[in-house]
Amino acid sequence: WTSNSLEHFDPLEIEHRAYEASRIATTRVGHTIVVTNEVGLGVVPANDLARVFVDLLGRVNTVWAEVADHMVLMIAGRALSLTSTALPWAPFDDDAR
Repeated sequence: WTSNSLEHFDPLEIEHRAYEASRIATTRVGHTIVVTNEVGLGVVPANDLARVFVDLLGRVNTVWAEVADHMVLMIAGRALSLTSTALPWAPFDDDAR
């Protein structure tokens, strides 16, 4: 959706449309599942359009994350909850170091 929108709209308009779509989704009865890529963990692209896309997708993902009840990052087939309050590891005990 984001990459196709870049052919027709400027990034600010796309971000606004993502905001509007996310707000409409919150009024629906039932679940809305949004699937997207995470592109900010890789190398910064060399060309301008690719950098615009990476920055824009990050903003679009943030728009959806702001209204999400649950968020999951899939890495190597493993689901990492981004909404859980539990730590995925045991905190260090200063006395045990």
